[in-house]
Amino acid sequence: MKKAMLLNQNERHAPLPEDIMAEIRAAWAGLELHRYDEAVTDALREDLARIYGFPKEDIAITNGGDGAIEIITTGAARRVEQALIPTPNFSVYDWAAEKARLPIRKVPINLEEGSLPVADLLAAADRPSLVFLCRPHNPVGDVPAVEQVEELAAALPAGSLIMVDEAYIEYGGDPITQWMVGRSDVALLRTFSKALGLAGLRCGYGVIPEPWRQLALEASPPFAVANAALTAARVVLRHLPRLEAEAQEIARRREEVFRQLEAIDGIRPFPSQANFILFQVRGGPAAAAALAGALARQEIFVRTYADDPIISDCLRVSIGTAEEMEACVAALQEAAPAALGEGM
Repeated sequence: MKKAMLLNQNERHAPLPEDIMAEIRAAWAGLELHRYDEAVTDALREDLARIYGFPKEDIAITNGGDGAIEIITTGAARRVEQALIPTPNFSVYDWAAEKARLPIRKVPINLEEGSLPVADLLAAADRPSLVFLCRPHNPVGDVPAVEQVEELAAALPAGSLIMVDEAYIEYGGDPITQWMVGRSDVALLRTFSKALGLAGLRCGYGVIPEPWRQLALEASPPFAVANAALTAARVVLRHLPRLEAEAQEIARRREEVFRQLEAIDGIRPFPSQANFILFQVRGGPAAAAALAGALARQEIFVRTYADDPIISDCLRVSIGTAEEMEACVAALQEAAPAALGEGM
């Protein structure tokens, strides 16, 4: 039976190498699964502080990157008066703001100008705000410049917080970590679910300075991440240079796929520094839906955006293995003429 190609979730391109998996299984053997163990959480915080230079006290281990989004948003909602969300964006931002009963103002992105509309965000920031910022941006793939973030931070109303989501930073772009040092108006979230290959274990973290840290921790349930996930995350960090090198291989494959998509008549890919590419389909939303349907019939699944008026004519493809991308590009080349014809 043909295996489906799930190129719609932005997961790691392949399972972790077997030697790393063997090390994880060996580490699991020492766990006392009948007990809670806060020491495992504390050890992971120490690892992250040592590797990335974050203050240990600012690090909160969470249930995936989504967990960091949730506790930062819930905590910030006790101080700010609204959420500002550039759109299109990652849907969990809306979910977290709605759950925290925080009024949402959506600020449309111009795909030609990039995913951080600083002037429009500042125009909407007429009160203390929580601003969601993704770099590399999902779904567009660009990386807002640190200078743009600095411009935004400098002009937001007092009492505002910028939440920077760097779930895909291993694939491209300059991390914001050095610029963040000493600031109290920026929180960061990262995840082990993408380049580091632990999506199924749901482990992430937030770097949250005061006065926001305690508010976020109060919104976090105790023992939110299983010891098995924490232990696996510690093992993965020991192999960080190797996994970062693999992420750069994916980045090189992404550039090759970008050039191949550019060569298909009727498809316009947007430059990306993440492990995915967003591309526009000539003929509008109907053509995009027809093209996604044609791929699905070959068991190739890509992300669709039928409900998003800004990118309803776009599809997003994750960068998988070399074999998967060869098959996906070939399927697009074959299906595009008929699908685009249907949509016109």
